[in-house]
Amino acid sequence: MKSSPYRKRYVLIYSENMESGLRKAESDLNRIFRAKKKFVKGSYAIFLTNQFYRDQLIVYVNEKLPGFQTLLTSGSIKKCKKAVAEREEVQAVQTKL
Repeated sequence: MKSSPYRKRYVLIYSENMESGLRKAESDLNRIFRAKKKFVKGSYAIFLTNQFYRDQLIVYVNEKLPGFQTLLTSGSIKKCKKAVAEREEVQAVQTKL
């Protein structure tokens, strides 16, 4: 059994226009869900939320933020960063072909 009833969840978000829409997305997610931006790299951002807001945050990002979509939810930021690295490798290989 886990010691804390409050569990962190990291949500990986993707957007083609991350630079232009990140500020609005960050303020909305912080204001509504108390989510904090933890990592940004290129078109990917990782936000920290809790287990109670996770599902609501995913629905909000996919429906209310145009051009943004959630790719992964994890209890570890390491897994999210690994997913970002893998997706960037795939995109690099596809551009070479």
